[in-house]
Amino acid sequence: MSKILVADDDPTLVERLEHSLIGEGHALRTCADGSKVVDVAYAYKPDLIVLDLILPGHDSFEVCRELRQNSSTSAVSRAPIFIISARADEIDKVLGLELDADDYLVKPFGIREFLARVKALLRRSALNGRADPERQILQSGGLVLDTATREATADGRRLSLSRLEFELLAYFIRYPSQLLSRQRLVRSVWGHEPTPGTDRTLDVHMRWLRSKIEPEPSRPTRIRTVRGSGFVFDG
Repeated sequence: MSKILVADDDPTLVERLEHSLIGEGHALRTCADGSKVVDVAYAYKPDLIVLDLILPGHDSFEVCRELRQNSSTSAVSRAPIFIISARADEIDKVLGLELDADDYLVKPFGIREFLARVKALLRRSALNGRADPERQILQSGGLVLDTATREATADGRRLSLSRLEFELLAYFIRYPSQLLSRQRLVRSVWGHEPTPGTDRTLDVHMRWLRSKIEPEPSRPTRIRTVRGSGFVFDG
């Protein structure tokens, strides 16, 4: 059983999510006031936070930033954040540098897809939380990733990568010179089957990742796009 915090002020949607999540065996706490989300999270200590992008009382972008503070010492700040919102045009900000969100779903959405993504987030979080018995140092073409500390450098320069950016880059380094399809990347990194919205989510993460590791992001050489097929990592 996992503890999930749902922060949304739509009572109809909250009731629907509550019924579905409890039916899956999860414990649930809800909050409709943006100004109280952080306090509720630290009191409840959820394994996953479902956060509506628009909440009364407090800006949700600030809520997300506050939840991410002290990530090295606080279990709450390491909990996956699953953004839900009717504002599809905000996805670049949510998944980019401003917030370290783990997934994003545009309203209205199907419960089956929502539950599948919740399951994938919890599974990935559980795997990341386990002690790594064999520390791996992944290296390729000036890129160095430490799987134990989750630190990354490019040509000796420290990189500030979100968790998904780190996992995406690590996956590329493990499979150099191979054509990796979009479907394979979503299944392996996100942990769920591709859905209509995942292409754009992947593109946003790829854009931000390239902005950090490519000498010229507009002309990528480390991760090439193979139009209509996927991506190839050349290091």
